[in-house]
Amino acid sequence: MELSYSKERLCISGKCSNAQITSNITSQLPQILNEKNLQVDLSGIELIDSAGLAVLINLLRDCKQRNITVRFERVPDKLRHLAALSNADALLNSE
Repeated sequence: MELSYSKERLCISGKCSNAQITSNITSQLPQILNEKNLQVDLSGIELIDSAGLAVLINLLRDCKQRNITVRFERVPDKLRHLAALSNADALLNSE
């Protein structure tokens, strides 16, 4: 899994499981939580499991608690399907 972050933009790509995505996002969290807006580009995700989805939901929660506007962009169909199965599809707002 690869994660790149620059001002107000987080790009996640590759195979995202809980251990991988948690450690990578946690390392960027202090910078992310200082933003007012965050765009999360998910187009590069090849594989994500339910634990990876939970990490994205937790990121959204943490940002909302700090009044950071989050926008998930280019969400892969497989992730949308997984979110729908978990009744979390509304959280992955579209472009």
